[in-house]
Amino acid sequence: RLKCLRNLGRWDTMLSLITSEISQPSAAGVAIPSELVSCGVQASWRLGDWTRLESFLAATTCPSDWECSLGRCMLSLQSESVDFTKNLAAACGNLTAPLTAASCESYQRAYPSLVKLHILQ
Repeated sequence: RLKCLRNLGRWDTMLSLITSEISQPSAAGVAIPSELVSCGVQASWRLGDWTRLESFLAATTCPSDWECSLGRCMLSLQSESVDFTKNLAAACGNLTAPLTAASCESYQRAYPSLVKLHILQ
């Protein structure tokens, strides 16, 4: 369901769904799934909801995937933090290992990582 909302660009609906899923009483004391955190990060920075973005990035389950890395870069850029270059270098570093492995196989496998590096540039 989140994937459909993301593909449709329904960021506000996606963020509301994630927030309600996290705040359910049955979820109290349970670690938030990393997929929810990644989707919440993406929806938050696309909507410019910097407070929610900060809370998603502070979650203990925030993975070091593309969405969280990009979210950290966007938050530090928006707040004019000195951590921007550190976050940018970490985001690039997270992409180099998959790019190295993919480039040995084919251009089609390496292309998504190349696009992400280009976005960071």
